Amino acid sequence: MIDFRRYRDRAIVAFAVAIALHEILLGLLHGPTTASDNEAQPQTTRIVMETPRPTPKPRPTPKPTPTPPPTQPPTPEPRITPPPRSTPAPVAQVAGRAKGRPARRRGGGAHKAIAKAPSGHYANPHAAGAGTGTSTGQGSGNAPGAGGGLGGNGSGNAGNGNGAVNANTPCGYVEFRPNAAPHYENGTAYEPITATVSFPDGHRESAAFPYKWVYPNGEQTDPWSDTNLKKGDFPITLQTPPPGSNVSSFPDLIQYILKHSNPEGYTDLPDCPKSRG
Repeated sequence: MIDFRRYRDRAIVAFAVAIALHEILLGLLHGPTTASDNEAQPQTTRIVMETPRPTPKPRPTPKPTPTPPPTQPPTPEPRITPPPRSTPAPVAQVAGRAKGRPARRRGGGAHKAIAKAPSGHYANPHAAGAGTGTSTGQGSGNAPGAGGGLGGNGSGNAGNGNGAVNANTPCGYVEFRPNAAPHYENGTAYEPITATVSFPDGHRESAAFPYKWVYPNGEQTDPWSDTNLKKGDFPITLQTPPPGSNVSSFPDLIQYILKHSNPEGYTDLPDCPKSRG
């Protein structure tokens, strides 16, 4: 705060008033002057600071969308169409004995199938038993005399006649049964067959055919198809081996059956004794 009673404060105020009057007087004496045209305009340098924009990061290239492979229609599961028939269960087979001397009372028994199926058999013509007969030879000669002499030699012819059937010969009829499920191809049935025969002493023997029996249009012609099984027991004719088969390699019992069958497929066996059936 200014105190005019002090010398210092009065001096400061006087100095400030003098400067103010000086400036006012200079302004009144020197009016405003126009700028000279010859006066060079000062060059102004404009400095522009440019800050570079940051380089934008490149966008990652999108991965191409893989084209899915064409969808294949699903493969249907294989279906096994069972043949239209009942199938007897496979059973173990007893090999046929030797044709000349089959073992007595040791043959295979009758088949036991889970699915009951009638068996076919051959019609058996009444055949005479094949036996061996003998005849006594008749001859003449010189009887020995009292004084000695030569004895004569007699001669005779043995003859063949009818006799009883021996126990080693199959008799009755041949029974056939499938021993496994048939194979079907284009409607044709291929049946694996086993034959069973009886013997006069009551035992039975079985053997399997080494070839399958063929039935075109199996449902109608196969004796063991569903259609034909409803007909009950019926005769079945034998099917001969395919051409070129080596019959000598077949089981003995099969060879015997083939040897005693006629071209029509019927087997000629002697009757079994009545006590055996």
